[in-house]
Amino acid sequence: MWEKKLLCFVIPLMLLGGCGTDTVVGKTHKQVQSSETKKEKLTKENYAPRLTSLAVDFTKEILEIQTIAASDKSNAEKMKEVNKKIDDILKMAEKFKNIEAPKEYETVQKGIEKAVDYYSKGFKYQKEAIKDQSNKEKLTKSLEQIQLGDEAWRESYNQLQEIQLDLIQEPVTKSKESKPDIQNISKDGKELVGTWVEKTKNRIEQSLIFHPDGIFENYVEDTYPTKDNYVKGHWKYDSKTNKLKLTGEKMYRDGELEQDFMEVRTFVVKSFQGDKLELEEPEAGQSGILERR
Repeated sequence: MWEKKLLCFVIPLMLLGGCGTDTVVGKTHKQVQSSETKKEKLTKENYAPRLTSLAVDFTKEILEIQTIAASDKSNAEKMKEVNKKIDDILKMAEKFKNIEAPKEYETVQKGIEKAVDYYSKGFKYQKEAIKDQSNKEKLTKSLEQIQLGDEAWRESYNQLQEIQLDLIQEPVTKSKESKPDIQNISKDGKELVGTWVEKTKNRIEQSLIFHPDGIFENYVEDTYPTKDNYVKGHWKYDSKTNKLKLTGEKMYRDGELEQDFMEVRTFVVKSFQGDKLELEEPEAGQSGILERR
């Protein structure tokens, strides 16, 4: 249930920096024009999966620039390939803007389109910087626009996760039958403070630590308390909806801090019996029972 999600759809900032200083040989590619194709109308059920699929492809296109920059090719060859790859990225960006979102996701879609516009401007500035490498202002503007795109993307993607959870989750029942399982959790969720583990037979799969100051730590398998591979962030319990929100802000992998990591996961507290905590993550279709350690 608590598997670590290493792919974050916030686009890395500095992929385009330091690509070389040689003059580009050959003609640059034409600027991508906005498509006038019919909009792709999506339902509330298939909007999030479709957007996620596009985000994965979009990220892969951008990461290919890093691969090109790290290759053994000459700087002139690298610049030509980067220039072409930017055209591919701009075409991919148009696919986001060609989506007609359902009513539930209209606000999210506007935010995504805003982010994509920033990215597109940033990459267009990058093309101009490749063409005229003496103009450092273009590179600066490129990075500024991409940073603005990161901020807009992060905000909209978090909204997407929240709305998707609300659509999937059934309203929390207030029947007498459900109350005994969670009635012993106070408004601030202080009873959750402590170290929790998820076990499979005799093996620890995950360790989750809730600190009194609102900080949480999530460790894969039985790696706690080493700090080589874990996620750290803030936790918050909402007693009205029985939701436990974990906002991951830092991820360490092999002792190294991952850049531009941000992840929001929302769980429903199904039951709490002092030393046992049952959580459900409707968005991922997962649930599990943790034991106090």
